[in-house]
Amino acid sequence: MSLCVEVVDSVLQVVSGDTCTYVVMTAEEASQLVSNQTDWSSYLEFDEDLYQFVLVQALVTFVGGHMLGRIAKYFGKA
Repeated sequence: MSLCVEVVDSVLQVVSGDTCTYVVMTAEEASQLVSNQTDWSSYLEFDEDLYQFVLVQALVTFVGGHMLGRIAKYFGKA
C-alpha cells in the first residue's frame, strides 16, 4: 500500500488529501512499475524541436571550428 507523505521539519509525515508531495511505495509496487513497460512510454516522449535545435548547433559549431582551424593553420605558415 503506497502512502502519501510530505516533509515537515525534516521529517516525513503521512498526509491525507488529494495532492501528494512524495509517494512511498512497497517493494512489490515498485517492481510492478518497473516491469510494466507501457507505463514508462509517456515519460520517454521524443522532442523533435529540441533535437533539430541541438543538431543544427552541433553542425554549425563543427563547421565553424573546422574553418577557424584551417584559417589558423594558414596564418601559422605565412
